[in-house]
Amino acid sequence: MAAVEAPRATKRARLTEDCARQVAVELSGGAAYPTELIALWRESADNFCDIVIVVEGKAFPAHRCVLAAASPFMRVHFKQQSFADSGTREFTVSDLSAVAFACALDFIYSGAATLESDARLLDLLEVASRLEVAPLLEAVSAAIQHRVTCTDSVQVWELAERYSLPMLETAARRTCLRSFEPLVKSPSFLSLSRERLLALLGDDALTIDSELTAFEAALQWARHHGATSDSELAELLAHVRFGFMPRERLHDVLSEPLVAASPTIMKDVACGLSSVSDRS
Repeated sequence: MAAVEAPRATKRARLTEDCARQVAVELSGGAAYPTELIALWRESADNFCDIVIVVEGKAFPAHRCVLAAASPFMRVHFKQQSFADSGTREFTVSDLSAVAFACALDFIYSGAATLESDARLLDLLEVASRLEVAPLLEAVSAAIQHRVTCTDSVQVWELAERYSLPMLETAARRTCLRSFEPLVKSPSFLSLSRERLLALLGDDALTIDSELTAFEAALQWARHHGATSDSELAELLAHVRFGFMPRERLHDVLSEPLVAASPTIMKDVACGLSSVSDRS
């Protein structure tokens, strides 16, 4: 491993994360229907709505034409169903939050909505993606970008990648890099994929106090996932800059059984020791 690489970013002051926050979120950017139609939907749903969407056992009366215009998901479903008579039909959507769906429905009709708590934003992201409501997906993504925390950064990164939201993906990755030390101590760290962990360990923007943190994090992840073969460990630890560790720490690394059993890693650590000696 080259010993001329620059050290990582130093640990910086960060805003305290309030995992228990409950702040309402205002969302906008959609196309609003006429106020008369919205009023009929809100006040006289039983008389004028022709579809009932059921989410988590809760019924949401609506208009098929409105939902079909806003949601490709709904449009495909309605085309596949037969509504020959004039009676109201029910359509059950599984695995979504009723609270988030209510907010999405409000957005579809009004072009704007208020989510009762930012803790529900990931639920709303799931709803917006399932329904394929592009303006809502964009609005929710923008709201999450400014609220990603260490606690949910891994989940947000995964969702952003799944739903092809590059700006949100960048924000989640940046949070993982800046909050790597608390992330390693959280349960979500072990849910990182190998590819994402390698991306973090290899990034110059990784914010850690010591390269020992990167080393211990890689070992923790490897043990949990059973990735302890010589080739697997070598791939993970290739991004650890042993040359920037204090000499006494490098001796601790050499005494680690998994390291001692890997000729490839032993060679990298030896290079690190040599680099430390050259700078002494």
